[in-house]
Order: sequence, then structure tokens, then C-alpha cells
Amino acid sequence: MKHIFVVTVRPDYSMPKISQEAYDSLEKAQAFIEHRADAPRKLTDFQYESDRYEYLIHDLILR
Repeated sequence: MKHIFVVTVRPDYSMPKISQEAYDSLEKAQAFIEHRADAPRKLTDFQYESDRYEYLIHDLILR
């Protein structure tokens, strides 16, 4: 089994969007979020937020 990580970005009062990229490690998904222009704050390893967006990292298992 292989783990991949995808990021959903939810603007305030709107439907979430799934990132077009998938990452092969949690650290790469976190780096994608941490380098965003809106400077998101880390809440947990899988959840970040900024003044405009909520970011969630999803761990998917491929068989």
C-alpha cells in the first residue's frame, strides 16, 4: 500500500477545491501550504488556516 497526500483549500463561505497535485509525503503537502502567499497558520499536522482559507491535508491509501 502506498500513501499519497492531497490538499483541499476552502475559501470562506465557498465550496472547497482539491489541489491539482498529490504529494508522496506529508512534509511535501505541508510545504505546499506553508509557502502560500496568505501565510497560513498550522493548527495540526493536517490542518492550517489563514484569514481567507482553511487548508486540510488528506491521507489517501492506494492499493
